[in-house]
Amino acid sequence: MTCNKKVALRRQEGHYTMKKIINSRLYDTDTATSIGEADNGRYPGAAHYVYEELFRKKGGEFFLFCEGGALSTYCEMCDGSRIKGSTIMPLSDDDARAWVAQHLPPETYLALWDVEE
Repeated sequence: MTCNKKVALRRQEGHYTMKKIINSRLYDTDTATSIGEADNGRYPGAAHYVYEELFRKKGGEFFLFCEGGALSTYCEMCDGSRIKGSTIMPLSDDDARAWVAQHLPPETYLALWDVEE
């Protein structure tokens, strides 16, 4: 393969490390705070595996680190073949709220945002 693939490296604590500039803004998993993570329950080497980790930048902006197998939403193309891929996706506050509500315990949501009873 001759692809120039970006590889996300796993930190010792089990988290990924990745930097990406999107619209002239830096998203860095090393300097942001991890809020929580979720996967689809498949083996990490599986073609349909999906992993997402929500981060919050110091300024309050949210983003997802995303990784997936060769048949997942996050795959990349290399020499005409699908391969494992990873990316960073900025999220609006509303999208971050929805992600947390869907994937993390209610206590995490309540720690981040006020809710009406």
